[in-house]
Amino acid sequence: MRYTEVDNIIALNTDYGKYNPSLVWNETHREKTADGHIVTEEISTPLGPLIRKREMKKGFDPWTMESAVHDVHDFAKVSWYAQESATCAPLFINDWKKEIQIINEEAVTAVVLLLPVEMYWLISYADQCIMFIDYPEEYKRTMDTILESNKKLAKAALDTGVNFIMMGSAGLELFSPDIYKEAVIPYAKDFCSFIRENGGLSFYHMCGHSLEIARRGWLNEIHMDVFETFSPPPCGVVKNLSEAREMLAPEICSRGNLPVELLQQGPHEKIISETKILAELTKNWNHILGVADTIMGSTCPDNIRTYARAARNQL
Repeated sequence: MRYTEVDNIIALNTDYGKYNPSLVWNETHREKTADGHIVTEEISTPLGPLIRKREMKKGFDPWTMESAVHDVHDFAKVSWYAQESATCAPLFINDWKKEIQIINEEAVTAVVLLLPVEMYWLISYADQCIMFIDYPEEYKRTMDTILESNKKLAKAALDTGVNFIMMGSAGLELFSPDIYKEAVIPYAKDFCSFIRENGGLSFYHMCGHSLEIARRGWLNEIHMDVFETFSPPPCGVVKNLSEAREMLAPEICSRGNLPVELLQQGPHEKIISETKILAELTKNWNHILGVADTIMGSTCPDNIRTYARAARNQL
């Protein structure tokens, strides 16, 4: 809670290709669309290429249309990718130090390291479930390799002075309880423990159906330092933030829970009233007021200012 007076969390650079030429995605084909391009990219590995397709539109982040992991034979390529990523750990340090100096305590800093089940977003969300059911042992071996690589990167980040290691996963809108219990909990729990042992703070993001996971005590078992978020409808299923917050251990800090569409569309009066309600609902808990997910790119800056002032009790 020592960081709660600072509103912003800034994610530092984790561009593996900048430091390891083996991890540079090379464009092999470009197809023009009505409002952009579909680009085919690949990375050559000793076991064959990883190939993905992404849609590029002006004003939008690239959208993956075809993921790089297609079948069980690609798992070994992802393990190679993980090992190559870990070699970047000492090379990130100078740039992280420069970024921290520029930020100069105006915000807290984080390095984002995806949980192993997400395989660097090289696998589609649907295939996370399907392939875990079809190839559980091969999937777990790959996740073990990713976790060890993540620990090397996290240790370098924390030694550099980074405040948070951020991670995340889907919830029960994607995974069955059994898959979540096997593919997410052990790895997230191990990683959060490692971060804590090395003097850092863990930040766990879930923007889907988290209520049942909390009810079963699984968030407490993972034991992150900050949990985000108990999403309200339509993204999530949490209608009463106070009741959901009671399911978390008191020492875990929660973050959220203003709907992103409200912040995007307004009106100001509704943003103010909802922010005050959230502050009242969580006044007895370790809670950071925030949105239910990332702020959409089309959000009006005045809406953000209105929200921030209301959260600080200035309106």
